[in-house]
Amino acid sequence: MRQEHDQWQGRLRFYKDEITHFCNHLGRLTGSGKARDVSGTVNVFQDKFRNEEHHIESIRNDFRKHETLIRSLDEGVTSEPDGGIRKIHNTQREKLDRFERMFHELRSEFNVFLDRVDKDRR
Repeated sequence: MRQEHDQWQGRLRFYKDEITHFCNHLGRLTGSGKARDVSGTVNVFQDKFRNEEHHIESIRNDFRKHETLIRSLDEGVTSEPDGGIRKIHNTQREKLDRFERMFHELRSEFNVFLDRVDKDRR
């Protein structure tokens, strides 16, 4: 479970970095001549990206709690039926999977927007 958690944390870092990249891209758009034409949509995406950053932090906090529980079980500080920790672990996995599906949809939506802006510039 710990190894999987490390992988999950890496995936969340990747998405956080990607959001930073997307926000930087939005910043470049607002500095361009098309800023007025797309400013409403830029603001919508900025809000969506901010929400995703909060979502990532929420998931990270849940992961930290789960990791603390795993550590406590490993150290014998607490006891819990093995099935209980696995159920929590599976819930965490499902939470990350849902986030990733939603994030991929947002990325696709953002790419469609960027393509439209790029076509309008030509």
